[in-house]
Amino acid sequence: MMWVQAERYSSAADMKRQYAAGRARLMGKPPRPEPKSEPEEAPPARVIVFRDQSPKDAHVRAWEYWKAEAGSPCKAYIKRRCEEMGLAYVAVIGPSRIQKFVDARQLLMWEVKTIIKPEISYPELGRLFGGRDHTSALYSVRKVEAMNGEDRGAAWLERKERCAKETHARKKAASQ
Repeated sequence: MMWVQAERYSSAADMKRQYAAGRARLMGKPPRPEPKSEPEEAPPARVIVFRDQSPKDAHVRAWEYWKAEAGSPCKAYIKRRCEEMGLAYVAVIGPSRIQKFVDARQLLMWEVKTIIKPEISYPELGRLFGGRDHTSALYSVRKVEAMNGEDRGAAWLERKERCAKETHARKKAASQ
């Protein structure tokens, strides 16, 4: 720890003078730089060339699809479906809450869970879509089932509506 020794003043006027000097030093205008006598040489102009950092031919794209399918068939399916729907893969698995991306994400979660890999767990399905929680995946699958009119989805939708009405009634009764 560094100790600072207190300053000693001979009078109140001396203390005020040192205070004003310190304040002027800290709060005053910065000193002006001295004008230069000789102009500096301008640096040589640099030529900037914009180049595609990763140009890809058709065979390279085909190899990337093949490589992706070898790694994760679910991820490859999602990419293919995003391309078919005309949506960016990054936007679908990203945090966007724009309705078209949300609907596509929920539909793809349902397709992966019911068609592509039924044995996939909900936490794994959520991670596949940008690190989402298992409840997001479960909600998506149930919502699409309800929209398709499947029995399990319809029962879930009825339960959800009933719980919402009960909560609303409870809050209304508590506020009165």
